[in-house]
Amino acid sequence: MSNQNSEIIKKQAYEKYDLELDARGFLWIKHRSNITFELLDAQKQEKEIAEFINNNTLPFLIDVRVQNWNAPKEVRDFHSTSPGILSLKNSEAILVNNLGIRILANFYNKINQPPNPTKIFNNEEDAIQWILNFT
Repeated sequence: MSNQNSEIIKKQAYEKYDLELDARGFLWIKHRSNITFELLDAQKQEKEIAEFINNNTLPFLIDVRVQNWNAPKEVRDFHSTSPGILSLKNSEAILVNNLGIRILANFYNKINQPPNPTKIFNNEEDAIQWILNFT
């Protein structure tokens, strides 16, 4: 994972992910391996993100380049419909590294149809270049 051009200006570690505020104007959400991200986790995360970014609206770079990670349907539904989380993100780039997580991300994008621009990437630099269009 290269962060050549990044300048993380704020970082907070949580049990199942880290939040990093990039100086270029986006929130990087880095998930951990060997996790099932449940609905209660998503609801808690919404509050943690709101506090972390002072209720500002930013692009999200969701980094799930991990192994053995899952987000059940109710989590995908929550992330695409919760007024709280939708008020915080204006776009989301989803960074993946394996077929299983790509399938989950595609389900989220095609089935849940989040109202904000959403795109799935294998390449970190491409994801960052795309997300910078929304800063």
